[in-house]
Amino acid sequence: MRLGAIGFDGPIATVGYMQRDLVERRAWIDRQDFTRAHPCARCGDVREPAARDEDGRPLCPTCYVSEPANLQDCMGCGRRRRVGIRTPEGPLCESCRPWKTVTCEICGRKGPGLISKTTGKPWCRSCKQRWITSAGCGETAQLRGGTLAEPLCSTCTRPDADFWRSRPVCGQPGRIHAGRCARCTIRAPNTVAGGPVGGSR
Repeated sequence: MRLGAIGFDGPIATVGYMQRDLVERRAWIDRQDFTRAHPCARCGDVREPAARDEDGRPLCPTCYVSEPANLQDCMGCGRRRRVGIRTPEGPLCESCRPWKTVTCEICGRKGPGLISKTTGKPWCRSCKQRWITSAGCGETAQLRGGTLAEPLCSTCTRPDADFWRSRPVCGQPGRIHAGRCARCTIRAPNTVAGGPVGGSR
């Protein structure tokens, strides 16, 4: 409660308050364990850093692989993007990555799909993109579990709060990754030659 009341100085200052309170004063966490996690300089997610930026600030693994220096030309579409998979012919982005043929746990159809991070079971590309009214809470959200007869949103599929994160900019809950969502990226002001040029419309 106290950290929530005084933590308005940004993520770096809040981590300092947390260290003083949890490591030094209460001794709930060992100093070595606490110092592994730092707020990412890009998205603010508190994780063990994968690297540091040019100013020495920590970067989480998600932001590190999205850095312009770490992007490569995709052999499928030719765009400069984050590498999804490396093949003998060269790197492929997530959009061009080949999908395995699976039997979807949600709709029962066989087709291109992945293993869901939420359920650990296979689901097809169609179900991954489907929007539903959740049978658990009645909210309109993306399909993440259940069946087509009784579809479930992310929080109804995995009700344990520790599994999910909220976006740092818009606060959208029920996310696996805490980086900026597509809506926030589109609405953010673009910068050209160091000056703002306004947001996308």
